[in-house]
Amino acid sequence: MSSLPTSPKYILFYLIGFVSIVGLFFWYSNDSHGERIEEDEGDKMALAAGRMEYELDISMDPATGTIPNERLIAANNVKLSRQRSRTNIRSGTQLAWTDRGPNNVAGRSRAVLFDASDITDNTVFAGAVGGGLWYTSQFKSADPNWKPVNDFFENIAVTAIAQHPTNNAIIYFGTGEGYDNYDALRGSGIWKTTDGGNAWTQLSSTNNSTFYYVQDIVVEPEKGYVYASTRDGGVQLSKDGGSTWTQVLGSSVGFGNTNRASDLEVGPTGQVFATLGIFSQGAIYKTNTTGTTKGELGNWSNITPADSFHRIEIAVAPSNGNIIYAVCQDNAGSGVDGMFKSTDGGSSWNPITIPNYIGSSQDFTRGQAWYDLICQVDPSDPNTVWVGGIDTHRSTNGGSSWTQFSYWYNNPSSINYIHADHHDIKFLPNTPNAAVWATDGGLSYSTNTNAATPTFQTKNTGYNVTQFYGGGIAAEVGSNNMLAGAQDNGTHKFRTAGENSTTEVTGGDGAYTHIDATDSNFQISAYVFNNYWYTNDNWASSTQVFYSDFGLFINPTDFDDESNILYAAEYAGDMTRISGFPSSHSVEKFDITELKGGQITAVKTDPNTSNRVWVNSRSGSGTWQEILKIENANAATVGGMTITAYPVINMGKTLTVSCIQVEDGDPNHLVITSSNYGVNQIWESKDGGISWQIQDGNLPDMPVRWFMFHPDGADSAYIATDLGVWYTDNLNGSSTNWVPANNSSMPNVSVRMLQYRASDRTLMAITHGRGVFTATIPGGDTTNLGTSILADGSYSPDPGQGVLSSSNTIETGSSVTFTAPDAIILKPGFTVQSGANFTASISSGTRLPIAYPEPVPYEYAYIPPRVDWSARPKVETQQSSSLDEVTFKMYPNPVVDQITLEWHLELAQNNSILVTDLNGKIVQAIRQSEFFPKGPQRISFNLTGLPSGNYFLTLVGESTKQTLPFIKQ
Repeated sequence: MSSLPTSPKYILFYLIGFVSIVGLFFWYSNDSHGERIEEDEGDKMALAAGRMEYELDISMDPATGTIPNERLIAANNVKLSRQRSRTNIRSGTQLAWTDRGPNNVAGRSRAVLFDASDITDNTVFAGAVGGGLWYTSQFKSADPNWKPVNDFFENIAVTAIAQHPTNNAIIYFGTGEGYDNYDALRGSGIWKTTDGGNAWTQLSSTNNSTFYYVQDIVVEPEKGYVYASTRDGGVQLSKDGGSTWTQVLGSSVGFGNTNRASDLEVGPTGQVFATLGIFSQGAIYKTNTTGTTKGELGNWSNITPADSFHRIEIAVAPSNGNIIYAVCQDNAGSGVDGMFKSTDGGSSWNPITIPNYIGSSQDFTRGQAWYDLICQVDPSDPNTVWVGGIDTHRSTNGGSSWTQFSYWYNNPSSINYIHADHHDIKFLPNTPNAAVWATDGGLSYSTNTNAATPTFQTKNTGYNVTQFYGGGIAAEVGSNNMLAGAQDNGTHKFRTAGENSTTEVTGGDGAYTHIDATDSNFQISAYVFNNYWYTNDNWASSTQVFYSDFGLFINPTDFDDESNILYAAEYAGDMTRISGFPSSHSVEKFDITELKGGQITAVKTDPNTSNRVWVNSRSGSGTWQEILKIENANAATVGGMTITAYPVINMGKTLTVSCIQVEDGDPNHLVITSSNYGVNQIWESKDGGISWQIQDGNLPDMPVRWFMFHPDGADSAYIATDLGVWYTDNLNGSSTNWVPANNSSMPNVSVRMLQYRASDRTLMAITHGRGVFTATIPGGDTTNLGTSILADGSYSPDPGQGVLSSSNTIETGSSVTFTAPDAIILKPGFTVQSGANFTASISSGTRLPIAYPEPVPYEYAYIPPRVDWSARPKVETQQSSSLDEVTFKMYPNPVVDQITLEWHLELAQNNSILVTDLNGKIVQAIRQSEFFPKGPQRISFNLTGLPSGNYFLTLVGESTKQTLPFIKQ
């Protein structure tokens, strides 16, 4: 294992993780989808520790020992810049991604807000820590049909949402999950809307390190003051709607022993309560003045119970502001060490009973109070209080006794099921006895919280914030048969087109999955470490392969479709092989000397040579890497294998190899990637591993999780990163130009794996926060028109082909049109002579064509998606008989609501102003053939109703045309 931070809290997690993992055991319960795995009491803590260690190991910057998610902000700025630059549009980048869901499974959610302007309680916002801000206006319906507010916020790690109590059009959300789980994203401040959620703006005052982790936000009703609890800047107060902030609680200002703030609550009389303490000394404070000085520095009272705690969660009774409950994490461990009730506003406290997990001596968080801890009081009864950790408990006598009501090991269809790990409980403001729970599995809803046995139902329809680790896709043309493994949500099979529901086939934490290329009924799913299931009948039944709890938490594997063998990482220095599929299985562990005691972190079966497997070997310090080629990997013993080690380089830094790829057709062409920050991330060998070249080029510093050669040429490639999918059309060392292949159809989300189906050119992207996406890679068979001079007429690909390419010259006087269903590639040498006309268009969708010669700067020319202008067509003159040059300005960009255009006309004429999406579809006609006089023109118009995203603004006149890209926020 690589070096890790040595603070006491990390040492605690690793000790617990190592001790508990060795003793893992499982409970099983059959359901209709095969075998479902659930963890026993010690498992949840062990798995949390294992997950944290895994995420740290594969992603951290070795120079700091931390995961610097803040670098994604800089990387996202690079991404936006390259998306705006028209010179970066190529056929490989313009992938039209389709959201495949699941629309019935969700992921970790920490915040829920019922819009106070809707007295029916149907309008709801929800925040997911890896999937962004979501919205529904039909929460109470059977299928709420959630929609993302904006997948292109600079940060989608949403952790807190708050609404102004007297001006409901004002809403805030905070970002950055600061409770120390390592797959958490760092935030970038607070966003605000003043129109009820249509348009959002990042508060520039919060775009700094103080607000990297915003744990909670409240707005008090008296003055509308905004309070934000931050992990590193204590409690912050804004009196001007977020324009400026002042720290009012925390060690930096002399209140408390830490700057780590956690919970915020507003009592029924407007009094604000705050807690400090995240793996540091905890405390509870309340405001003690009213008016303009409320909540200012020095106007707080310390009301902490007499003891020593870390994280503290509080709840104030809505019907009686003097009744407060406090749930306190042990400062020496990770469970709940104290629970208290005050009936005098915190002046005194009485201990109350700590509820235990049913049938156990452990408290309801089972060692995870640092991570999932919530408390809420029934709005109508101050003695009815709910707490949530792994499961939820209710007391109806002020905390004297408790009853457990949710059981995470139940079948999800059970009326007693709420997904494990509870982060928020919200009672509906206008619906008695109704509440919603935000968990690691999305949202659960109860309409009878006062019943002797309350019932629960999930509210996740369309709420696609699932955090997948790996996936597979069936080989058949057009098949919707896919499989993917998710964090804390099992492994799911996809069977329908578009964004649809999935079926869980195995439980627990899902990991890598495989679908046999020759028989898609044979599939493999994984739990953590080396624990697997397989099916021969598409999950009508399945067989368990519980081998060991060694290897990586999310263990790398690859399946040899020809020999039906699964290869996997094991303990350092070892490799696991499971063979005998599909009728049975035989598990073997091999101690491979050539690994030199190193840990395998990536596995690849060679597509060119039978029974050849490539693995990496990482030293104990992680500073060197070797790639091992294992011939005859199916041999009975290691002695029957031929193993060759190829050193990549002494990298001098700890890193994790995240992926090994071998070009199909060239066994000497290898690429490896690293998922760490602060290291070289892409390495290429063209001589079978003997020598290597770095291919990072201009890629910003961010994890690279996966690599895939482009199917039409091995110099082109796709990579999966923590900011979506990126592409290059030329692997060329330091000159490699990486550009995003996301467009507006894939969110700013971490993509953990790419899988490709050659039969219909389908690319599958497995994301950690927004489910699964697929796209069709344009191209395939290509008609090349060669270099002869083209005559008048229209040209299209030969039958059965989708791409037209040309390096032709179009002569003076000629009028030529190119039309293709997939892509048009204008190669170097393509020339449009003076006096010629040329038009190119994609026929598979509604898109505006591009005409040449075009008398506008190339970077502003409208280029249809999937048209590859890899070398700008040479235009011998900038004169055109059909298009006159026009100066066209647009501002601001990005735009929130109102945009202004300026241009100049040499002649009076009719002009149209159109807004189009990235597919060329007209989404708004600002002006249609409206007469404008000669001279300067200026027009402003409102885009408030336009959804957030990337668009083009096009001015079309009788002798003018100009297009500019813009971003709607």
